[in-house]
Amino acid sequence: MIFNTSPTDIIKIRRSVRTYTKKAVEQEKKGIMREVLDNLRGQYFRFDLIDFQLEEGMKLGTYGMIKGASTFIIGILNKELMDDYDAAVEFGYAFEGIILKATELGLGTCWLGGTFNSKDAMKMIALKDNEQVVMVSPIGYGGNIRGFEKLTRKLSKADQRKPWKELFFHKDFNTPLSIKEAGPYADVLHMVRLAPSASNKQPWRILKSHKTYDFYNVNMPTPSNKKQKFMMSFNDMGIAKAHFDYVANEKGLKGQWLKKDDIKDESFTYVGSWEWHNEVEDTH
Repeated sequence: MIFNTSPTDIIKIRRSVRTYTKKAVEQEKKGIMREVLDNLRGQYFRFDLIDFQLEEGMKLGTYGMIKGASTFIIGILNKELMDDYDAAVEFGYAFEGIILKATELGLGTCWLGGTFNSKDAMKMIALKDNEQVVMVSPIGYGGNIRGFEKLTRKLSKADQRKPWKELFFHKDFNTPLSIKEAGPYADVLHMVRLAPSASNKQPWRILKSHKTYDFYNVNMPTPSNKKQKFMMSFNDMGIAKAHFDYVANEKGLKGQWLKKDDIKDESFTYVGSWEWHNEVEDTH
């Protein structure tokens, strides 16, 4: 993903927007977004952009509190991978890149797990037999935050984030990572802390060990309904990885993603590790 603005600045200004004005998204911006959607499609998922007028009182997916939206980004996944956490992580990484690019263009968005409760909208997406919509985001121009918007932000805990000491650790999960120990990665982790997540649960935990930052997902039950079985907490892990990756790259912190094969923990699911390549002294 190529940004023309600092990813850190984009992350800082991104907000979930649930109330939209009647101003339409310009064709030029739609063209940019369609190119981004095409570039970020994966082997098992793709994205679409549709114009659909959300009628008054019509619910949208799992979380229905959206008003005034008329353009939507659609995330589509192969049905066979609905319970595959690696696919969910990869999907979340890609979708967050889309969200941040829209933010850079001055457009509001809002992550919504689920699908349209409208046959007309679903016809526009033209799903294949082996595909299912797993994520939707309105895209457009947000209005002023009024009573409705304030209420939905409060219900979703959109303005709350867990403290640093509950998310980032050093050597073991009993020892919080200090900002000093994070060194050049402190700002990177600050931007991970700002990442959006379903119901703002922030399921990621990051453990610094020698030369790596190891990403773990807090084990949470998955929905029993197969139609909603897409693994949201692992989708959130992909969002966190995207923030880490974009900001590390912005700051010139070179490294690579890898998976260790000797990590097991009953409370967490290991997702992957960032191994840094910089000549940075690490005595911890």
